[in-house]
Amino acid sequence: MMVVVIALLACVPVSFARPTSEFLRTLTVTPAESVILDIEIANGNLQVVYGRDGQVSISVVARTSANVQLDDNFFPSVLAIDQQGNHVRIRNVPQATVPETAISFVYRIDVPYRTQVISRVSQGKQNISGVLGPVNAVIGMGDVTAAYISKGVQAQVGSGNVDLQVIGEHVEAMTGSGNISCTRLPQGVNAETGDGDITLL
Repeated sequence: MMVVVIALLACVPVSFARPTSEFLRTLTVTPAESVILDIEIANGNLQVVYGRDGQVSISVVARTSANVQLDDNFFPSVLAIDQQGNHVRIRNVPQATVPETAISFVYRIDVPYRTQVISRVSQGKQNISGVLGPVNAVIGMGDVTAAYISKGVQAQVGSGNVDLQVIGEHVEAMTGSGNISCTRLPQGVNAETGDGDITLL
């Protein structure tokens, strides 16, 4: 009986494993000019991090609840990318057909250091780090984390937390419900929360 139980337990991770679909797109930009990255997605976890000069790399991982792979035509049927020079716009396609089995998305965008970020997420998380800025991050429900931004940061959250570390210029942080934590902001911060704690170090 013990052998049977061990065998069944060994099969559990496999049976409950969530299939993933991965999509990648790489854009070439001019190294001598700053990049303006403009993002608007409905839901998911968004990461914008320093990668390498001269290119913007967009990676999407979709996890599903059933043994189903998303269509290879993810770009541009679900996520549209519009590039005009060094201005890159990334948008969820309105009324795009996304299978109900797709339950979570992780967006990772690697950018040059000289990048300005404008990001809007309805629900999920935003993590932005290692870029020149400025950064303007808006999220309806979820958390915003920004670190090592040379210029200013504006973070606005409907419900969720804001965590900012090592920001070179002035910071504006607001959340309707949630906590705000700020560390090493030499140019000061305006912080406001409707229901939560504010911690400044």
